Amino acid sequence: MSDPSSPPPLRPPSYSAPAPGDPPRQRGVSWKRALAICAGVVVLALVALVGLGLWERRELRRELDALPTYGYTESPELASAKAGIKARDDRTARIGQVISDAMAGQSAALLGGDKATFVGYAAPGYRLGQTWLTRSFTSLRAMGVAQWTPKVDSWTPYSGTRWQSTIDVSYCFVAGCATPSTITLHTMWDLADEAHPRMTELWEYTGGQATPPWAQTVLQAKVGSRVIVAGPAATAGRFGAVLAEAEKAAKVADRYALTTTPSKYVVYLAGAKEWGRWPYGEEGDWVAGYAEPERESVVLRASSATPSFLPELLRHEMGHVSTLAGQGSKVKYADAWWLVEGMADYVAAEERPFAQYSDRPVTISFVRGKWNGDLRVGAPKKKASPADANGRYGTAYLGVSCLVQQYGRARALGFFHAVAVVGSPLTTAATEQLGVPWTTVSSTCTAQIRRTAH
Repeated sequence: MSDPSSPPPLRPPSYSAPAPGDPPRQRGVSWKRALAICAGVVVLALVALVGLGLWERRELRRELDALPTYGYTESPELASAKAGIKARDDRTARIGQVISDAMAGQSAALLGGDKATFVGYAAPGYRLGQTWLTRSFTSLRAMGVAQWTPKVDSWTPYSGTRWQSTIDVSYCFVAGCATPSTITLHTMWDLADEAHPRMTELWEYTGGQATPPWAQTVLQAKVGSRVIVAGPAATAGRFGAVLAEAEKAAKVADRYALTTTPSKYVVYLAGAKEWGRWPYGEEGDWVAGYAEPERESVVLRASSATPSFLPELLRHEMGHVSTLAGQGSKVKYADAWWLVEGMADYVAAEERPFAQYSDRPVTISFVRGKWNGDLRVGAPKKKASPADANGRYGTAYLGVSCLVQQYGRARALGFFHAVAVVGSPLTTAATEQLGVPWTTVSSTCTAQIRRTAH
């Protein structure tokens, strides 16, 4: 029993109390709630920063608006200098146009056959210029010039009303030719009357080449379908015969054109006065002709171009023009002379066997005697004897013949183009074009030359 006067017993709490000795339980915050709290803090911070920035910007704007303003006035000296520069630039541009218009008028006169206008651009007292223009007009018209396109490259004041100008001219004897020839003219102009500009000085610059024959000598000419034959009056009696043979030679040379066929071959007949003067100067005693592939032309010594030798000589020189594809006739590598001249002789021989080769006896003599067995036959010296020169050409011809026979015409021509036109070393071209090392090519063809010239 219980004592009714005692208080009732305490009820236990409605939740369990931790057991004695256990740590109290922590009521943690979830990660989502924490992230939301952080985001809120960041937003509040950004809002505060933006507000501060806007306040500072407004304050800065008030300060700037309060500053006094200043106007800018260009000084008279500076304004005058700027006006002077503009006037000078305007005058320079106008002078360039005046010279360009004059050259365009001169071109139209040449192509239209108006000699008086063409020559009339030279000042009345400038005899040398009048002579050059007269000579060039006469020669170019005789040769059937079809394109004469001047481009004013530069013009600068010289003194007073005189201006100097450099003019590049591209020309050819077939309209729209693929590879026009070029000549650079250095001129001086008197522009006291800009409506009537007058040339007071004129000289040519050909980039290391000599002046073309048409600019050195008054030429006559005879024009065919593929060839132009030109020369001084003293050689005009031979034009018909030379043109007939040259047209035949062009058909042969065209077959060896590696990239583009020449638009028209030009054959210059040099008389005694012209040989050694145009275009390269004195040649060796054994030379009968030479080629200018970059101008699609050849020069023949009239006294050496006998009826019996003329066909072969034409095929050789025109073969240079077609195979060198408008490149300079200078061999890019000294050890490739044999390839350039051997190919031209191969064209000249029309792939006939060595038994029919015109210089067979001297070639055999050279191979058996002076030749050291190197396929890279060196060029004859300027004072070489005809036998030595022709023996070297013949050996080079046998070298090229070997390339065709051993590796095929297409590969041989590819090898030639790589070395003589592109400028690749023999070692690289042999591997890439012939598929064998140069040492193999050299030993194979050296052995074949010795067997052929036994």
